[in-house]
Amino acid sequence: ENFIMPSSIVELRPERRLLDHEFEGYKLNLQALPHFCFELTSPVDRLYPDEIQFSFVHAKLFALHNHLILDFWDHQYNLYYVDASQQVCNVTFDNINGTFQTAVVYDVPAHVERRSGHFNLCLVFPSISLAVISDGTGYIHIVDTGTRNRPAGDKQKWNTLYSNLVLGEGKYFTVIDARIQDTSNMEVLHCLLQSVEQKEKHFDSILTWVTFENNGQSWKLKSTKQIQGKGIVHYAALETTCTALYVASDNLFKFTLDSEKEIVVKPKDERKPIIYTWLQTSDDVTITLKLQSKFDKKQIFVNVTPLAIKVSYAGKEFLNGKLRHKVDSELTTWNVQDDGQVDILITKSETMTWDELIDGGDKNGEQIIDASLVEEVHKRLAHLCSETEVITDQQVPGLNTQELEECDASEEDTVLG
Repeated sequence: ENFIMPSSIVELRPERRLLDHEFEGYKLNLQALPHFCFELTSPVDRLYPDEIQFSFVHAKLFALHNHLILDFWDHQYNLYYVDASQQVCNVTFDNINGTFQTAVVYDVPAHVERRSGHFNLCLVFPSISLAVISDGTGYIHIVDTGTRNRPAGDKQKWNTLYSNLVLGEGKYFTVIDARIQDTSNMEVLHCLLQSVEQKEKHFDSILTWVTFENNGQSWKLKSTKQIQGKGIVHYAALETTCTALYVASDNLFKFTLDSEKEIVVKPKDERKPIIYTWLQTSDDVTITLKLQSKFDKKQIFVNVTPLAIKVSYAGKEFLNGKLRHKVDSELTTWNVQDDGQVDILITKSETMTWDELIDGGDKNGEQIIDASLVEEVHKRLAHLCSETEVITDQQVPGLNTQELEECDASEEDTVLG
């Protein structure tokens, strides 16, 4: 069975009903927050990029690695870290008397010695009694933690349920997400791994989606899917139902591997020629189209209602559909020039910027961005990105972007020297 793994770009838009239109900016609160310090009994295990991990993709992957892990399944200030002996240490904090407890709960199996190309150890909690650990050398450990909502001194030792290479020899990665999916007769564990692969002139980020099954007796690897894209990944996670991935990046990512089904590249649709363009201001929209030579003005048909528009000429339809937002149809005007250009002006009912002309989009049309509209939007947002920050009644200089030098802005393909 042929299978196409779809991918889509999700555009996040603010909910206008929840916006405070009287918001004037943030104010810095100088009130001190309570803080507590605890000196670790053993140093944290930490790796740095080596001579073959020299790209900006590697640098960001190492820099964003969090060595202090919070257990979101337990709200009693349970924290974990991996020490220099590759032991998982638990630190609990008593909020009442402000004291700490610490204990070693797991000794990570050392299958191979560390060498060039390895990553930091990762610890993720997919459920209330399960942990996933990657040692940075290619191994994944599925661990039974037992009940974790107790002080460090009263915790049971963790037990290894599964330990194996998942991507093969020489394939090193970090774990960025893990989720448990319960079915009628099977427990399924989904893990999202991240690695880096060097191409001829750039580095690709690899996201590998591995799935394990537990039939009540043991865990086994079920499937492997892989997506790949150029440059860095800002954010990646498994969707809550474990049926999709969320990926935030400056570049497109495509599925390159599926161990269960064949990936069929969908042929590109031939792009239809644009037959009209539209330009907007905050108050109106101008639609422009071009008629054939030797046209007859009497055969052009324009019908605009508050929520729909239809434009045709001699039976040929240029535009027909539901408008994205409501318009004042009585103010609609249009003009036909001698060269056959038709300009239709429709007035918006509300002063706002439209994301599209026709609800659901229209491949026959293309929006032209008005420079003056962009400037107007920038002016409206200026108070949110001021270069001065408000502290009580005094104004002090904030970050001045004009003072940044060229070296402060690095591209994703920059090679670290």
